[in-house]
Amino acid sequence: MKVALIAAAVGLLTIESGHTQNDRADVELVMRELMPTNSRCERISWEPISYCRYQTANTPNVVFEISFGPDGLQSSLTYDVGNSEGRQFLHTIRLFFSRLGVQEKALSECIQQSKSKASEFLAGNWRINCRYVNITDDRAGYEIFADRASNSNLSAGSSSFSFP
Repeated sequence: MKVALIAAAVGLLTIESGHTQNDRADVELVMRELMPTNSRCERISWEPISYCRYQTANTPNVVFEISFGPDGLQSSLTYDVGNSEGRQFLHTIRLFFSRLGVQEKALSECIQQSKSKASEFLAGNWRINCRYVNITDDRAGYEIFADRASNSNLSAGSSSFSFP
């Protein structure tokens, strides 16, 4: 029993402390835990990508996706600005990235900065990209990506900040 508890604790720490292997099954578990129960979650067979998407007939103005693949972690959210459900998914985005090892402070800064222009942050061994789009006066969208900093270079023209 003690060995099983220790193994479970080590597994949870692996997910939350940087997810060095980005084990697909662990990431998929986190994705399913965070998404509403009526979300569609799939592992794409022809590509090493897993995703969950939330959009219902009752809430057509909210489209929310999180995914994981060779390029890292991704999320997108499109919603009506006045819709509280859509804004609540920003919290889910933060949970998704932070549970998989992305520093919450850096992610929050990236999201906030993206309202003025696309932003890019280095946080530990993660590179985080955030984009905000004003689709119409009352409709907005976010796209957020995180990948291993060693696999990429900061792109020119974006705001960039580093977090220890």
